[in-house]
Amino acid sequence: HQSFQDPEAFLANKGQRGSESVNFMPTKNFFVQSLSKDDLVKGDMVPLEDTGRISTEMKFVYPKTMAYKSDLAVLNIIAAVAKEGWKRPLYFDAGLRSGDYGGTGDYLHMEGVVYRLMPYKYTDVNKIASQVLGTINTDKSYDLFVNKFLWGGAERNDVYFDEPNRHEFVSYRMDGSFIANQLSAEGKKDKAITLLDKLVTGITEHSYAYDYTGYFIAAAYYRAGAIAKGNALSDKIARNSFDDLNWIATLPDDSRNAMTEDAKQQIQILQSLGGAAAQAGDTVQTKKLYDKMNHLDNKIKEMLRTNRGSGPAGAGEEE
Repeated sequence: HQSFQDPEAFLANKGQRGSESVNFMPTKNFFVQSLSKDDLVKGDMVPLEDTGRISTEMKFVYPKTMAYKSDLAVLNIIAAVAKEGWKRPLYFDAGLRSGDYGGTGDYLHMEGVVYRLMPYKYTDVNKIASQVLGTINTDKSYDLFVNKFLWGGAERNDVYFDEPNRHEFVSYRMDGSFIANQLSAEGKKDKAITLLDKLVTGITEHSYAYDYTGYFIAAAYYRAGAIAKGNALSDKIARNSFDDLNWIATLPDDSRNAMTEDAKQQIQILQSLGGAAAQAGDTVQTKKLYDKMNHLDNKIKEMLRTNRGSGPAGAGEEE
């Protein structure tokens, strides 16, 4: 591992790519200055009781084969904050891809809908959702969702949100569900249900329809033991999926085949809902969902048989 405290000198290395002279990084393994456990506690960056569960040796591997200016900017920011002794908090949008954090994913701590980069990582992470990098600060995240966040109209049924706004709702629903799952894993199921209730009332079905994002909420309800709430949401999601599939069945052959990936995603959502209900022990809800799938229009069944293959990523990823 090589220190990244002097990035300008580090990137002064030159190499040849054909007839072109290019900069290159001589290693993908980096480390930056951390803090002692005592200083982390004094800076209110880690609870005293957690100091036996963390490592302050901050080493990471750059995840890409090329580095663009935006990548170098992230590395420079991390290096500068570390060089100053981590006096300034450093946050990233939790919706970014893992490569955009310079490979520091293990040191990210989710707080609500953002990641805070800390100079330590937990060594005993019980990760429930594979999509979440690092760890979740469940206490702070719960407080943010339940007590701090203001809902700007999405809790109403008379406000229209365009596609860019609805895209943000995807992150809120997914992140909230991940936090609720982690709360359940920590034995705080009452808090998980309270957070999910806030999420459901804060973003209504009118503001953003229940697609695969709704599945994650329903599955989190099941995991928290709120079977009735999971079923109520599952029924709404299943209704939307079956309506979509029934509409696809009415299309001409060419148009219907063009909707194959959408049909696959709806089937995946329904299967995931059934699996979540089964895992929660609700065999009645599971049977109801699978019985409806067995009675899908034959045109949909034939289309799926003809176009077999893996469906799009989405529902069920955290299982």
